[in-house]
Amino acid sequence: MREGFDRSLFEGAVDAELLARMAVQDGPHPAGALDEAEALFRDLAMVDERRADDGDAAAAADAGLRRVEAKLDLTLRLLARALPGLAIPPLTPVRLGLRGVRLEGPCALLDDSAVLRWQPAAWMPLPLLLPVRAAGRTADASWWAFDALPAPLAEALERHVFRLHRRLLAARRRD
Repeated sequence: MREGFDRSLFEGAVDAELLARMAVQDGPHPAGALDEAEALFRDLAMVDERRADDGDAAAAADAGLRRVEAKLDLTLRLLARALPGLAIPPLTPVRLGLRGVRLEGPCALLDDSAVLRWQPAAWMPLPLLLPVRAAGRTADASWWAFDALPAPLAEALERHVFRLHRRLLAARRRD
């Protein structure tokens, strides 16, 4: 049963198995959340590219900039804890792909349509919201397919999943 659900969401596409701050919640998908998700993915890509460039000798020598970035990261985390609307989802074992996500653990939701609340970067406690529909459930996992996403958001999600996949492969090679 698990294999069938996995096959429907992940076969033939890039995916990543990781611990992520994700949760599925009942309720309608908020207006404007798709635009916000696209902007968040775009910003994450820009930061990832910048951090990759930090391997340069000149960037590595700039300790002041690293301190400012660390303070900004800390400020964002504190802000997220202070504002209840920015409640961070719990760390959950997930398998993330271009068509959907598998969340390990029991799922109490009964509705087939829901909202995936996801903090895509540990240093940025801003969750994004994506519309999902139930693709399968067992006692210990649930599978959620992404609803049709606008093309720019789908491309941004694809790039993000690819970066996660690439990082996981690099980490396995180092181990």
